[in-house]
Amino acid sequence: MALAERDLTAIGTGRRGTPALAAQSVVVVAFPGVMLLDAAQVLEVLTAAGRAVAPVPGYDVLVTSPTGCSVPTSSGVRLGVDAAMREVIGAVDTLVALGGWDQDVTFAYPGLLPHIRRLGDAAQRVAAVANGGHLLRSAGLLGDGRSPAHVSASGIDLALWMTCQDYGDGARRRVVQWLADCHHREPGSGGPPDAAAVPYDSPLRRIADAVISNPAQDHSVGHLAQLACVSERHLNRLFLAEMGMSPARYVQRVRVEAARAALEHDHKSIETIAAECGFGTAETMRRAFLRALGISPSSYRARSSSCTQC
Repeated sequence: MALAERDLTAIGTGRRGTPALAAQSVVVVAFPGVMLLDAAQVLEVLTAAGRAVAPVPGYDVLVTSPTGCSVPTSSGVRLGVDAAMREVIGAVDTLVALGGWDQDVTFAYPGLLPHIRRLGDAAQRVAAVANGGHLLRSAGLLGDGRSPAHVSASGIDLALWMTCQDYGDGARRRVVQWLADCHHREPGSGGPPDAAAVPYDSPLRRIADAVISNPAQDHSVGHLAQLACVSERHLNRLFLAEMGMSPARYVQRVRVEAARAALEHDHKSIETIAAECGFGTAETMRRAFLRALGISPSSYRARSSSCTQC
């Protein structure tokens, strides 16, 4: 049964950077082959943002598709949809185009791009995750003299950027803390810390990308300061302000998380994992694990194996 048309005019269109008196309306464009991870990250972080700013109204998110039917994602799992794009009328605060493996979908649904253009013209801002920017460009929403679209590499990046723009950095930090708390998990749940917790315009973003992509490299404070083009003292201030920890502690955390993932999924020796994750020796990694987790790497691997068998 078709959904009733959604008139978003009554939903808040507050000035960017200040909380609106009503919820911020967000229309998410999904399509067959959309990346499930992109959608999940955007929806989860915007939901967390709503909790972070309560009792101020948060986000009113509407997931749409060309037909209004649920869509198969890149992983095969179907993504539920609230409405067909044609059913969305009125002003929109933010239009979000998700990414996907196969964007030839634009040829399968001739009305997709016109609807994106219509919604984008009615939106205060347009944004995209990864190659969702291609949809915006194909719809004529990039490079047409309007405010530039914001394109992020991941759904978390985009949703955190939106939170900061709409509700301020304090709200973004609360959401980041929630994400960080989710990393304190039981063995077997996997996942290293994400650079998405760092805004793109922060000098720390390049550092986060470098440390996470190769934890074994030289990540001394001096080397990281050079990478960020700031002094060591200023780098320490930035880390404390944005990450709530020192550069050395951040590097240690990334290395511990990388080693956890390796212990859970690889059959390499503890000595090899210690070297590949930047600890140098198994003993150094053992001490780091005891400080961070209260358990040795060998015991962690045994517990992880036990959880997997269950």
